Amino acid sequence: MDTKRSHYRKEGSPQQLLCLSKSKGKILWVTRLPCAS
Repeated sequence: MDTKRSHYRKEGSPQQLLCLSKSKGKILWVTRLPCAS
């Protein structure tokens, strides 16, 4: 799990990832924060 967390952290903030995931109709388990947009 640590390796996955590092990968996501490298890509960007968890909020951004969640937004991208929601856009594709999928929600990331790495974070449960609401989308800023």
